[in-house]
Amino acid sequence: MKAAFLQYVQTSNLLHASEKTLLAVSGGLDSCAMVHLFHQAGFPFGIAHCNFQLRAKASDEDEAFVRQLAIQYGVPFFSISFETERIASQSNESIQMVARRLRYEWLESIQDYLWIATAHHLNDSIETLFLNLIRGCGIGGLHGIPSKSGRIIRPLSFASRAELEAYAKQEQLLWREDASNSSVKYRRNKIRHQVIPTLQEMNPALENTFAENFRRFRETEYWYQRGLDAAILELILPKERGFSIDKNALIRYAPGQTSLLFAILNPLGFSDDQLEKIPHSVVGARFFSESHCLLNDREFFLVEENEQPEWSELQIPASGIYTWDKYQIHIERIEGIPERWPDSPQEALLDADQLDFPLTLRYWREGDTFQPLGMGGQHQKVQDFFSNQKIDRFEKARIPLLINRDGQIAWIVGWRISEAFKINSSASRAFYYLKFGKV
Repeated sequence: MKAAFLQYVQTSNLLHASEKTLLAVSGGLDSCAMVHLFHQAGFPFGIAHCNFQLRAKASDEDEAFVRQLAIQYGVPFFSISFETERIASQSNESIQMVARRLRYEWLESIQDYLWIATAHHLNDSIETLFLNLIRGCGIGGLHGIPSKSGRIIRPLSFASRAELEAYAKQEQLLWREDASNSSVKYRRNKIRHQVIPTLQEMNPALENTFAENFRRFRETEYWYQRGLDAAILELILPKERGFSIDKNALIRYAPGQTSLLFAILNPLGFSDDQLEKIPHSVVGARFFSESHCLLNDREFFLVEENEQPEWSELQIPASGIYTWDKYQIHIERIEGIPERWPDSPQEALLDADQLDFPLTLRYWREGDTFQPLGMGGQHQKVQDFFSNQKIDRFEKARIPLLINRDGQIAWIVGWRISEAFKINSSASRAFYYLKFGKV
């Protein structure tokens, strides 16, 4: 077992001999075997134990046992107690999920250890595979528990439970039995005690078969990920505030488009149900995760963070320079007729006789209308103007409007002035020069 352990640690590149590892030890057979293997290998380690207070006196006895184990091996000992049931009732999570979260958060907080080792073994990976299949999963749920994930390493992943038990008995190790492990109340235990034994009747070498299966699944996932990455590069176009997904390119991957969208959008918090609906949604439909919004635009799915602009207004009492949100607007009154016309969409010239202070700078609102220059004074909804200019919903929410004292829109900043505020070269005596830009 020691030789197999050392070979697995080396070939899996889990740690180097001089690197300190914090061992998560419950006091059960698996974690006690892990402690002894680290001791035999001469690896520097400490022991950490979580008391979840779920088994009354037995939980305290487990903690005392593990504390004594640390004394026996002459290594540092860390422990913590959690009111797991109370925390679970307040968070609406299962006790198992709460315990797992509390455990890893605490382990990660302990300093001076490069790695954190848990005693998950081959049978744990087999049980996890079946749990994933029951819940529903993609290829990533088939490869078992990874041997390394961030700082977490699982150096016993190569060994079966039976092999670890034989090793523990051979080395005359002591361990604690958790009575809850024999109960079929929990799904994992039901798989362990009812499903796996039935499968072993059909295949006595079940662990070896699954070890080979996991190897194949990992290789398949590797090539699957390579293909996904290549397709994503074709689909995604970076934008200033997010990215877009080319709908026409996505159609070419129709048989696998849900997997593609999952790879792109699931890390952003979009649910499986949303990912099924997005390809078939109508133009204009929006989908929200906690952090992002996806908009079904004409040719693209547009994805941005849920960061709405400030809906405050800026009152402008007179000419001058004003700062608003991340922008700055410069307004200057000039007598006479312009000698040149703006060559930037962020500049505008407005008739001084028509512009009446105080002005207001704000974002677009539903129902806004104005008279676009070039339409002979006809009114148009600002929303329709945006649509005609093919401005997506994200962008139009960030386009400022300059509002005259009487409520008329004088300028859709960066796009169009109003017909009502244009300079009449034969009648105007003065004009305002406006320039808008980022601070």
